[in-house]
Amino acid sequence: MNVTQIHAKTTTVNIASQKVLVKNGFERISVSEDPSEKLPLYHYRKNL
Repeated sequence: MNVTQIHAKTTTVNIASQKVLVKNGFERISVSEDPSEKLPLYHYRKNL
């Protein structure tokens, strides 16, 4: 099995986690506003 992508998500207010993801090569790909979540989430992806 070959892993080709890693996905991550963080809340829109968690700036520290966003910075760590970007610094490690992740790109923000979308925002979700799921009613079951208290805050919107940023979705990230890193291609390997």
